[in-house]
Amino acid sequence: MHFSSGYPSALVFLAILGFSLSLTACGSDDEGPGASKTLSWTAVSEPSVLGYKLYWGTMSHAYDSNVDVGHNVSYTLSGLQPGTTYFFAVSAYNSGGESALSAEVSSLAE
Repeated sequence: MHFSSGYPSALVFLAILGFSLSLTACGSDDEGPGASKTLSWTAVSEPSVLGYKLYWGTMSHAYDSNVDVGHNVSYTLSGLQPGTTYFFAVSAYNSGGESALSAEVSSLAE
């Protein structure tokens, strides 16, 4: 469970995961009922990163949903309940496991 650099994956992930999440509200009649949010983050430059997982829920630091978004650095969640505040975080993963979660951001679904 090591990166090619020889450092344990957890240590390297902690050093390279400086995620910057930004939320942008978007909506479209094509996406069905409910609100949607587009989240984006800065890609990790470590070549061993295989992808990202986006986590969300309606309580701070209690995520009841997640999706593997692969190498994408943005993702649009649809079907969110309008008027509800959602909390989001993202992690990176490689063959050695998953990083700690990024800093949490929140946004009201409209």
